[in-house]
Amino acid sequence: YQRRVRGTDLDILMLSRALPATLRSPMARSNSTIAPASLYNILNKNGIDTFYGVPDSLLKDFCSYITDNAPAQQHIIAANEGTACGLASGYHLGSGKIPVVYLQNSGLGNVLNPVMSLMHERVYSIPMLMMVGWRGEPGKKDEPQHTFMGECMEDIMNSMRMKLSLIHISEPTRLLSISYAVFCLKKKKKKK
Repeated sequence: YQRRVRGTDLDILMLSRALPATLRSPMARSNSTIAPASLYNILNKNGIDTFYGVPDSLLKDFCSYITDNAPAQQHIIAANEGTACGLASGYHLGSGKIPVVYLQNSGLGNVLNPVMSLMHERVYSIPMLMMVGWRGEPGKKDEPQHTFMGECMEDIMNSMRMKLSLIHISEPTRLLSISYAVFCLKKKKKKK
């Protein structure tokens, strides 16, 4: 399912527990997972080849794939999510390209300041594609410490006026979701 929310130059692709449980290698994946190579290739086809973030278990296979396949200078593991946003901002300002920032949803508190005081379209309008692992997704069994954050995640993003969509399992829909997000980021940047 896909939903548009009033937004900024930030697009959020939520990785649901139900979708990739963990992103598995192409040979090990079942029908309910997204292969890391597929996601990486879709991003690359859309001109996104640089990644910043804080790994978590929902994204571990994708992060491993990036580490194994992207040049070291194009995959920066940050100490925290706010630092990842700051580094991604510098990358965009220097290159004009759109970076990916990846994190688990508990890191949204750490991105609040850089998003609201630096990246937001009402400030410097710095685009990024954020991939968020959805721990505590409503309706999915998870650890108690993830449940409340999972319930509030969309509200937190909405309060920061971020557009968001889920990554779909089906390849054509997943490609469209990511391509549309990148199109929106590039289109808004051209208006400035």
